[in-house]
Amino acid sequence: MLTTRMRRPATHSVLAFRPLRNSTARSLNAPWSRFASSRSQKPDPSSHWIRNSLGFAVTGTAVFLGYSYMADGGKEAWMSHPEVTKKEPVDVNDLQAQFIQEKRSLKSPAVYTWGSNVYRVVDPGSKDTDIKTPRRFKYFDGQVLRDLKIDERSGAAITEKGDLVQWGQAFSESDFKPTATLTGKNLVSLALSESRIIALSSDGTVYSLPISKDEQSTGPKTTESSWVPYWPNQSNLSYRVLNPSLKLGEKVTAISGGQEHVLLLTSSGRVFSAASSTENYPSLGQLGVEGLTWSTRPKGPADTCHEVTALRDSKILQIACGDYHSLALSKDGRMFGFGDNSFGQLGVDFEPQRPFKDVPFHMKVQKLYRRNLYLAKVTSIAAGGANTFFSVDAKRILGYEEEAANVHDLGKLTADTWACGRGIWGTLGNGRWVHLQDSPTKVKALSGMSEYDEKTKQMTPIRIRAMSVGTTHVSAVLDNKTNVSKTTKDSLDQSKDWGYDVLWWGGNEHLQLGTGKRSNQCKPTYINAPPENKKTQAEARLQIMPRHKGKVGNRNNGHNCKQTKLLSPQRRLDHSLSKKFPALRVHLPSRHTAIMPREQQKRGRRAEKKAQKDDSKRKFEETSEDPVAKRMKPSADDADETNEANDDIQLNEDYIPLEQGEQQEGEQPDLDGDMPFYGLLDEEESEYFQRANEMLELNQFQDAEERSLFVDSVYSEASGKELKIACSQGCSRLMEKLISMSDARQLRRIFSKFIGHFLHLVQHRFASHCCETLFIHAAPAVMQKTKSQPKKSDEEGEEEPELSLSEMFMAVIEELKENWGYLLTERFASHTIRVLLLVLAGEPVDVTSNESFVASRKKERIEIPTIQGEEKAGKSKAEKHTVPETFEPALKKIMTDMVAGLDDVYLRALATHPVGNPVLQVLLFLELSHFGKSSAKDPKSTIRRLVPDESFEEESESAVFISGLLYDPVGSRLLETMVRYLPGKSFKNLYRNNLGARIGSLSRNSTAGYVVLRLLERLGKDDLKIAMTNIIPEVPGLIERSRLIVPKMLVERCVVRGVDTKPLAEALEGAYSRDPVIRLQQMLRFNISENAAPQSEDHDMNEDNDGKDRRPRGPPPVSAAEKAEKLHASLLVQAMLTVPGPMSQLVYTSLLAQSSETIVQLAQEPTSSRVLQQALTSTTSTPQIRRQLTTRFQGHLTPLALSSSGSHVVDALWSATKDIFFVKERMAQELEKHEQELRDSFVGRAVWRNWSMDLFKRRRRDWTHKAKGSEERNEGSEGAERPKSKIEQARARYAAAKEAAGAGATGANQTAVASR
Repeated sequence: MLTTRMRRPATHSVLAFRPLRNSTARSLNAPWSRFASSRSQKPDPSSHWIRNSLGFAVTGTAVFLGYSYMADGGKEAWMSHPEVTKKEPVDVNDLQAQFIQEKRSLKSPAVYTWGSNVYRVVDPGSKDTDIKTPRRFKYFDGQVLRDLKIDERSGAAITEKGDLVQWGQAFSESDFKPTATLTGKNLVSLALSESRIIALSSDGTVYSLPISKDEQSTGPKTTESSWVPYWPNQSNLSYRVLNPSLKLGEKVTAISGGQEHVLLLTSSGRVFSAASSTENYPSLGQLGVEGLTWSTRPKGPADTCHEVTALRDSKILQIACGDYHSLALSKDGRMFGFGDNSFGQLGVDFEPQRPFKDVPFHMKVQKLYRRNLYLAKVTSIAAGGANTFFSVDAKRILGYEEEAANVHDLGKLTADTWACGRGIWGTLGNGRWVHLQDSPTKVKALSGMSEYDEKTKQMTPIRIRAMSVGTTHVSAVLDNKTNVSKTTKDSLDQSKDWGYDVLWWGGNEHLQLGTGKRSNQCKPTYINAPPENKKTQAEARLQIMPRHKGKVGNRNNGHNCKQTKLLSPQRRLDHSLSKKFPALRVHLPSRHTAIMPREQQKRGRRAEKKAQKDDSKRKFEETSEDPVAKRMKPSADDADETNEANDDIQLNEDYIPLEQGEQQEGEQPDLDGDMPFYGLLDEEESEYFQRANEMLELNQFQDAEERSLFVDSVYSEASGKELKIACSQGCSRLMEKLISMSDARQLRRIFSKFIGHFLHLVQHRFASHCCETLFIHAAPAVMQKTKSQPKKSDEEGEEEPELSLSEMFMAVIEELKENWGYLLTERFASHTIRVLLLVLAGEPVDVTSNESFVASRKKERIEIPTIQGEEKAGKSKAEKHTVPETFEPALKKIMTDMVAGLDDVYLRALATHPVGNPVLQVLLFLELSHFGKSSAKDPKSTIRRLVPDESFEEESESAVFISGLLYDPVGSRLLETMVRYLPGKSFKNLYRNNLGARIGSLSRNSTAGYVVLRLLERLGKDDLKIAMTNIIPEVPGLIERSRLIVPKMLVERCVVRGVDTKPLAEALEGAYSRDPVIRLQQMLRFNISENAAPQSEDHDMNEDNDGKDRRPRGPPPVSAAEKAEKLHASLLVQAMLTVPGPMSQLVYTSLLAQSSETIVQLAQEPTSSRVLQQALTSTTSTPQIRRQLTTRFQGHLTPLALSSSGSHVVDALWSATKDIFFVKERMAQELEKHEQELRDSFVGRAVWRNWSMDLFKRRRRDWTHKAKGSEERNEGSEGAERPKSKIEQARARYAAAKEAAGAGATGANQTAVASR
C-alpha cells in the first residue's frame, strides 16, 4: 500500500511514494509527546562530582603554570608593550572597488537573504511575498554569527555569544521579529527538522527544542544545575538533551539533520542517530539501524540516540543529511549511505519494492573512473532534499601495460564533483532536467578545474570549499586561491586578495537563486553582489572574502579570532539553504567573509601589474576541455574594455557585451543558462512598434482592406526582427495581434521565422504567448493548399517559405522531441505544449473559456475587434477542425514519449504538480475522448498507469491514488477530468465502489466539492436519487458555510433527469428562516442597511456647494470573499426558480413578501438583480405572480433605468408584462416623463431603445401592436418584419398603381399588334 510523502517546505509540492508503516504508527503525535515530555531530565549527582573535580584540577594546573611563567622572568616579556610602527593612513579613494567593499563589510558585518517571504522569514519586517535579490537582514547588523539555518516557515541562528535566535511564522503566528530563546548554552551549530531544532554546544551537549514558541512555553521544563550546590533550577523553556552513550573523554563535535532525524558525530569518529520530529518517527532507514521503526523501537524516549554500529569499524570525519537519507565519510575516503532512495539519492538502482536501505553500505565511486587509470578518493560530502553531492580526488596512475615515460599526466590530481537524486528543477547541475538520477552524474562546471599556485609553483586543482543543498536549489563555494603573493596578508589595508567564487543552480520559482528572475538553472551560475544602497547598482559577481583581521564595532579582532576556534573546520562556510531561499552568511566567526565585487583581474603573477592600470581587461586562463561555469557579464561602464577583451574569451563563455542604456525593463538577456539572446530593439524601433500596437488597439480603420495594408507594412518593418519582438516585454503583444490578424501566407512566413528556435521560445516568458497564438491561428489553415503569390515591391529579397503549415508543425515536433519530459513541467512551456497537443488533435482551443484546458487567469486576453467588411473568425477557434493524416501518429508518439521516461510512481506525482497537472489533464482528455475510450484498455496508456485496476475497490492501489487526489487543490482537477471522460464501466466502478457512499461527506469539503459536481453530471436517474438522499442531510451545513455549488448542481441535474425535488426543497426551506422576508435576505446574502443608498451609473458622486468634497455614494466596498458568496447565492436561487413546484414557490413567496423599497434595492445590486430578471422571465412564474411583482417597480423605473444593474431589470419588465398590457403602458408613460434624463445616460439610452420609446411617442398604435406581442404571433407566417408605417403603405399603394398602369398599357399595345 502506498501513501504520499510531501516535503512541507518544498518550492513545488512534490510527492514521493513510500510503503506505509504499521497502522499503529499512523498517529505519532500523541505517543511522541508522551515519551518526549513525561520525563523531565535531572542531572546525575555522580556526573556533577566528576565535573567539579576536573574543574578544580584544571584551575590548579593553570595557576601553577602562570606562577612558574612569572617567576622565570616572563613577567617583563608579558608586561612590556611591543614597539608600534606608525603606518601611513590608507586613502579609501585609492583603493579599488573590491577593497572598499571589503572594508565596509568588515566594519558592519551583515546577513543577506532572498527568496520566498510568505512566512516572514527572509525579511520579517516586509510584506513582500518574494525577495528578488540579496537583501540585508537588519536584525543581524554588526553581529558575527556562528551558524544560521532557514526554512520555509522559520529561521534560526546562533549569535557570537552562543545564544539561539528564532523568527518566522512557524515560531510565532503574530510576532515575526527575531527573538532569543535558548540562551547561556554557548551553542556552536544547529540543525532544523520539520518541527524541532537540534543545537550543539561547545562542550558537546546536544539540545532538542520545539520550533513553536507556544510549545516552548507550555511544554515540560527541564531541571538545570546551578552554581549553588544542591539548588537546581527549572529552565525557562521546554527542551530536551540528547544523551548518546559516550566514552570517557569523548564528546559530540558535529550534527546534521533531516526532516525527521539527526546524526551526531563524536570526537572518536563514531556516529549516533536519533529522531528529531514531533509528528513522525523516521522509518525510511535514515537512522542506520536495521529494522528500526516506531513499532520495533526500544523502550524509552522516542528520541533515544542509537549508535550506527555498521560504521563502528570506520573513523568517520564528516556526516550529511538529506530530508530522508544520510551520508557519512570516513578518514580513508570511503562514503557510506543509508535511508530513502526514492529518487536515487543513494547512487544505487532504485527498487520500487523497497525504496530505502536501513543499513549503511559502501557507496563505491571507483566505478565512476577507469579502474586501471585513476585512483579515486572521496574528499567531501553534502546532502539536502532528495539529492546527494560528493567531491572526488582522482589521481592518475599507471595503467596496465603503460610506461611512465609515455604518460604525461602521471600523478596529476583531478577534483571532480558528482551528484545523484532528483533533478526535475535542474538541481543536479549537469545541464539536464530529470526526475530520477540513481547513478552519479558529473557536475562538469565544478569538475576538472585547476589554477596556478604561487606558493608551490605548479597547477593545483580547485575543489569545493563548502556546499549547501536545499530541496530545489544548491549553492557551492569554490576553494580557489585568493591571493597572488606567496604570503597571505592579514591586514585589510595591505590585502591584494579576492574572494572565493560562489555558484548557484536549481529551482528558481521564488527567486531563491538571487538572479532577479524566475527561470530555473540547470547549470551552476554566478549572481551579482548586492549594491551598497538603493542608488548604486551591483557591478560584479558575488564572492566570499577570505579571513582578515578587522575590528567589528567596539570589539577588537583578537577576541573574534579566538572565538573562531570553537567551530570545526567543516562548518566554516555552511550556507544554510532552505527550499525557497538561501541565506548567505556575510560574516562568519571562523572566517570573516564579506560580499566583494570581483575586479577585472586575471589570476596569476601578472595580476599585480594589471591592477595598477586604470583600464583593466577581464581575461580567463584556459582550463581543461570541460567548460567552466559561465561568467557574468561585466558592468556597462567597462563595455569598451570588454569589447577589446572579446578575442581572449573562450567561445563557451556566452559573452554578450551591451551598450549602456540599451536594456529596457523586462528585456534583459538571460545569461544565466542556455537561453539564447536574440538582441534588443533600439529606441526608434521600439517606439515604432509600440505606436503600431496602439493603432491596432484603437482600431480606427475604415475597412478591413485598410487594416490589412497596415498589417503588411508592420510585417515589412518587422522583417528580420521577429524574434526580438517576440521576446520583448513591450512589443510581444504586438506580435500576438499581428498573428491574430494574419492570413495563411503571413502565418507561414512568421512560422518559418520561428522554426529552429521553438525550444527556447516556448520557455520564454513573453515569446511563449506568441507561440500559443501562432499555433491557434495556424490550425484552421493547416489544410489549405499553398498558392504561390507574386512578391510585393516592399518584400524584395525575402523568399516565400517552402514548407506548408502542416510541414512546419511537424518541424516543431521534431525540434522538441528530445525535451518533452522537461517541457512537461516547465513554467512557461507547459502552456504552449497544451495548445500544441490540442491543435494536433484537431480539438478546439478556446483560451477565453473557463472550461478549456488552456485557460489561465493570469493570461492577458488580446481581443481583435472586427470592422466593416470583415467576417468574425472567432468561432473557428472554438470548433473542431480537420488535420492532416500525419498529425495523429505524431500526436500518439508525443503522448507516449512524454511519460515514457517516468515511473508510475512519479507519473502519479505529476497529478499534484501545479505545472505538470494541466498537461496531464490534456493527455487524459485526448486519450479518453479523442482516441476513443477503448484506448483506456491499453496497459501502457496514461490512464491505466495512473489507475491500474478498474474495480476501484477499497484499499486497492487505484483507490488510494484517487483518495489522495480528492482533497488536493491541484490533484482534484485531474480527478475531475477522469470522472468526466472515464468509460462508462470504469466510472460506475469508481462511483459505486469508492465515491458513491461518501458523496455526502465529500460535498462538505471545498475542494472535493468540485469532484462531486462532475459526479452529479454523469449520474443516471436512479443513482441521482440516491445521491440526493445522501446529500440532503448536509444541505443545512452547506448553506450555513456558503458552499452552494453542490446544491445548485443538484437542483439543475434533478431538473434534467426528471427527479422529484420536493425533499430537496424541504431541506432548503429548513436551512433558511421561516419568515419569508428574512429568508430572501439569507438566500441572497443581502443586507438592507448596507444597500440603502441607490447606485447610479453616471451620477455616482456627491458634491458639496464648494465642489471640493467629493465622496462616493452607495454601499461600502465589499471584499472578494463576500462578492463570491453573493454570486453563488444568486446562482442557487436562479436555479431554484427554474424548478416548478415547491422549490420555485419558496423563492416567489419570499419576493412577494418584500416591500417596494427592498425590491428596488435588490434590482440595483449586481447579483440579486439577476434573480429578479429570472423571476420576471422564468416559465415557472404565473401571470398572478408577475402582476404582483411588476407593480412593485412603478414609480421607481427612472432610477432603475439609470443604474447599471437596474437597467437590466427594466428591460426584463418588457417581457414580464406581455400579458398585462395596461401595466406596460403605465411604465412607458413613466419613462416618457423622464426622457431627457434617460437620453443623457448610456444605460438610460439602452432602456429607451429596448422599450421602443420613440415609437411610443410618435406612433402609439404601432407601439401598442408591438407591446401586445402581435409580431411574435405573426412570425410564423409573415416572418419577423415590422408593421409598415402610413407613409410606407402609401408608397406601396402608389407603386402598385403605377405597376398596374404599366401593365395595362402593355396589354393595349399587344392587342393593337394582333389586330394588324
